[in-house]
Amino acid sequence: MQIRISAIIPTYNDAGRLRCAIASVLAQTEPPVELIVVDDGSTDDTRAVAASFGDRVRYVHQANQGPSAARNTGIRISTGDYIAFLDSDDSWLPEKLARQREAFTAAPESALCYTGVRWVNEQDGSHQDQEANDPAAIWPALRFHNCITGSASAVCVKRDCLDSIGGFCEQLTAHEDWDVWFRIARRHPVTAVREPLTVINVRPESISVDVERMQRNMELFLNRTPLEGLTGISRVVWRQRFYSVELFRLAMMLRTRRQPGELRYLLRSIAAWPSPFFQFVRFKAIAYTLGRLGQTRR
Repeated sequence: MQIRISAIIPTYNDAGRLRCAIASVLAQTEPPVELIVVDDGSTDDTRAVAASFGDRVRYVHQANQGPSAARNTGIRISTGDYIAFLDSDDSWLPEKLARQREAFTAAPESALCYTGVRWVNEQDGSHQDQEANDPAAIWPALRFHNCITGSASAVCVKRDCLDSIGGFCEQLTAHEDWDVWFRIARRHPVTAVREPLTVINVRPESISVDVERMQRNMELFLNRTPLEGLTGISRVVWRQRFYSVELFRLAMMLRTRRQPGELRYLLRSIAAWPSPFFQFVRFKAIAYTLGRLGQTRR
């Protein structure tokens, strides 16, 4: 079976990292049939970086519309039967596409293949390898969290499956990859390459996040995707549990980055799903937060 893979790199004002991402695609032992860089309205040297690789890179510029729109643009103009995504701040190890071709050949019914991940700390260069999660355990776990290891940069997916679900939701600026994996995995089998062949660069946790934007995206995602196929009381229960867990996750994100608002999100998490076990975990988190706030005010 001939497996023609198009590689797509969406990017926005990330010229410094883009060069490494492009080089990692071109260095594949079994390269893609094409590499498309979709510049989502950058104002830095992104165009020059892409041009420095000559005709080995197809560069497309568009007005800034977000990562989903950039990926959709790449999908529309691509010619491969399979699409491999790579974020511009990540990279691939040389065997990545070759091993995914092998995985699809061994499991041709699979719609999606992901790899294990090498997490690299951008500050000190240290790394930690993570094998790919067992594809047999992906569903229904995707209802609760994005368990596709490495997410977008680790995934290669059948073009016709992407087309059948309408690609990426352009209203989502977060959770957009989770949304796609959910809709595909609910309908088709998936496979994985255990080895860590995708390199994800982890930025310092001191960088602040727009948690309000993340919450808006989480609510939009929740109302359109994870509840798909559920009705009645099951739908209500799943929604509240999911919402509670995500609010708790946002609270922990704020804690890690020492941003305000952690206590508010913890209390909202309890109100959304007052389960006894999760209550214990969240009350411990609240006690810790209150204790820390008390120390700060002394």
